[in-house]
Amino acid sequence: MALALSGAGLAFGLIFDLFGRRRTRPAPVASTSAPATEGLHATQEPGESLRPRAGRGAVEPREAMDFSPPATPKPSDGHTPERVFPMMVGGLDGCRKGWVMVITSVDEPGPGLVSMVSDIEEVVALVDAGQLVAVAVDIPIGLPGIGPRLCDVEARKLLGPRRSSVFPAPVRAVVGSSSYAEACARSRAACGRALSKQTYVILPKVEAVDEVMTPERQAKVVEVHPEVSFTLLAGHPMAHHKATAGGRAERLAALRTVFTDVDERAEELFAGTQPDDILDAFVAAWSARRWVMGSCRRLGGELDERSFRMEIIA
Repeated sequence: MALALSGAGLAFGLIFDLFGRRRTRPAPVASTSAPATEGLHATQEPGESLRPRAGRGAVEPREAMDFSPPATPKPSDGHTPERVFPMMVGGLDGCRKGWVMVITSVDEPGPGLVSMVSDIEEVVALVDAGQLVAVAVDIPIGLPGIGPRLCDVEARKLLGPRRSSVFPAPVRAVVGSSSYAEACARSRAACGRALSKQTYVILPKVEAVDEVMTPERQAKVVEVHPEVSFTLLAGHPMAHHKATAGGRAERLAALRTVFTDVDERAEELFAGTQPDDILDAFVAAWSARRWVMGSCRRLGGELDERSFRMEIIA
């Protein structure tokens, strides 16, 4: 299922239908004790949502929903129905028109919901509201004063032949630059090196994430690098570049071990996205699962001047 949505319009009612986990506990017939739960997590019912914000090409869904729990009336026999659903995490990968997002359950191999999000603020709002328990984003969180970040150095060592995919994070001094020339001048003044063009291309997203982040939010919004995540998922660095046929095949093979529907979902493209963007978002969601479960690997971890951890998790 692919959606091009905005803000709270990430339509969590659709996620319930997708996972088939929205259930009502039946009232007992001949016993006063309630039957055992099914091992799921929260007890909440999705309510009606505010309309999503329109703008920047976002498409409003047929029905936007959030997780605000309405009061649940008790049935005549005195037993309260219980609504249960799995905890959800997200994986974000940047693209030309925003972010590709994969939402999935913490403890199930699939399915996943693929969506298009225009602003990082929309995702942070879902995390703050408790609708997502964690989000892993492929963008630097925490910027060095002079660089390089320890997590970037460790990532390059881990990736071996794919080390060139790790771009050095920009130094904090370049935030707010209005041109590439200005960004390079600021970078040279701070650390003696110009900014790479690849890093400058993602600078607007780095700035957007930096603006909405707080040290407290880093408990649920974490940085990933897809190639690091794929390396840990497969047990070895990828042999081919992700944009090649061989690279796509080996990444899909790795994702099939943890997402049952990845082949189908990987075909769901949006304007401004590349085929590998969805695969990167899937592996970011896998890392978000591992973060929540406490089984992830953590690279780096020193603090920047805003007390953000400069850390890559996988």
